[in-house]
Amino acid sequence: MTGSRLASGGRIDRSRTLAVSFDGTALTAHPGDTLASAILAAGIRVTGSSVLLGRARGIMAAGSEEPTGIVQIDAPFPDPMRSAPAVEVLDGLVAAGLNGQGRLADTADPAVYDAVHHHCEVAVIGAGPAGLAAALAAARTGVRVLLVDEQPAPGGSLLTDAETEWAARLSAQLAQFPTVTQLARTTVIGYYHDNFLIAVQRRTDHHGHGLTEDAAQQRLWRIRAAEVVLATGAHERPIVFAGNDAPGVMLAESVRTYLLRYGVLAGDRVVLFATHDDAYRVAGDLLAVGAHVIIVDPRTPTGQPAESWTGEIPTGTVLAGAVVSGTRCGADGALIAVAVRAEDGVVVEVPADVLAVAGGWNPALQLYSQAGGTLEFSEPVGAFVPAGAAQRVTVAGSAGGLRLTREVVDDGERAGAAAAEAAATGRLARVARAHGYVDAGVRRWTSRRTTRPTRSRRSRCTWWPSRARTRPP
Repeated sequence: MTGSRLASGGRIDRSRTLAVSFDGTALTAHPGDTLASAILAAGIRVTGSSVLLGRARGIMAAGSEEPTGIVQIDAPFPDPMRSAPAVEVLDGLVAAGLNGQGRLADTADPAVYDAVHHHCEVAVIGAGPAGLAAALAAARTGVRVLLVDEQPAPGGSLLTDAETEWAARLSAQLAQFPTVTQLARTTVIGYYHDNFLIAVQRRTDHHGHGLTEDAAQQRLWRIRAAEVVLATGAHERPIVFAGNDAPGVMLAESVRTYLLRYGVLAGDRVVLFATHDDAYRVAGDLLAVGAHVIIVDPRTPTGQPAESWTGEIPTGTVLAGAVVSGTRCGADGALIAVAVRAEDGVVVEVPADVLAVAGGWNPALQLYSQAGGTLEFSEPVGAFVPAGAAQRVTVAGSAGGLRLTREVVDDGERAGAAAAEAAATGRLARVARAHGYVDAGVRRWTSRRTTRPTRSRRSRCTWWPSRARTRPP
């Protein structure tokens, strides 16, 4: 067996089963699943092939960093190219793997799309532990806060029950502030001059074409923020070796995500290639549900002699000083064995249907770089980190190279409070206050426009005082 749904666990609604198919195979899917989790739960490992060489491709990650699990959506609305982990399942979903390139729809898109303008003092990108802490710290000062996250629920990388309950509590606290707007299923796709952000909100994709006839399926947000907090987290790095793109090779934390968030065990026999300590929590969770786990760790404890192995390697074994040197695949192109080279050069082949790789973490700084920020390599972090911002932006949490949850939360609180203070005392706030746009005790933008703003079904605008009206006399 290569993948299975556990009898319990995960944040899915097991009381309902949805009609979902992939490449003509019916999948057992539940509300809360993604197409990727439903595919893995069905034991499907090959989801398509590469464009040029036709090499087999499968699911590697559990988030937007997915490089190979690209699919075509045929129903209920056609979409030629989507990342499987980003597709929330819904009743009647029909998808297929891509053997090359996607196919454009030959019928008109019946969906409605609209756009809005939004202005705030603090925009927080990412609703993980740092983002939630930043948004709450900023909200408590009275400024307007926008919290944006691409996932359906807050929490980011938090996976355990205690962690997700904490995230839900903070989100509920934020909902009590009239000055806070929370956007789920929303991806910031552009960061431009003067803190102008473009985001796409998937409003009804998970329901079909919409709850009502005129409901917009997607909404484009044009956001102007006085200060931005980037709490975009970090992506786990893959490791380079022969055959590291085979179906069955996955990011280690993604294997843990499928296990704890969706109740899906990606494989029964797992080789975990660990280059950092976070990989051991993955091993612990897999061992707890009965998976056969062998850990390959190139680091050798001081004074420990080189090891060699013969015969069956028992579950829970740590092969210290060893590295993964290659993979072997079956007729369908999916992983069936891993080549492990010991410190003395001896190579053994370990049967496996999943190779979980943990190569460290890269802060997710794409938006920071697009905003003109510079990067520098940090030896302690082992990755590139922010070195200098070109706009009014603060990087918080894992995006800044932190890993401990306590440090991430503290950093988020600091960033949110600092951003709120900077926004309240910045140039725009001072000019607006001089012209009476801000109440003495409440840092809130209000417009003196007497002309009623026009509204349409497809475009809605929240007004902001123009430069001409706010220029000092």
